[in-house]
Amino acid sequence: MSPLDDRFCSIDHGRKITAAREREREREEEREREEKKRAREEKKRAREERTRRRETMVMVAEATHEGRSAGTKSRWFQKLKNVFEPRRSD
Repeated sequence: MSPLDDRFCSIDHGRKITAAREREREREEEREREEKKRAREEKKRAREERTRRRETMVMVAEATHEGRSAGTKSRWFQKLKNVFEPRRSD
């Protein structure tokens, strides 16, 4: 091979390496986007679960304590809240 052929081979090799790096960077960006999307969906699901539990708790409290005094209702409701919504350790 002549020196000119060697130079073209090395330029082509450099292009292949650059293209491979670009593909790898694109794959990494796609993975990051998927992770963010999954995290958003998980947060949304957790928020919906907390809302659903809270609504259930309120319905149970209202049904159980119809006609009782406000103080008894409040204490019982707080106990129920502690059962349904344990303290989160963030």
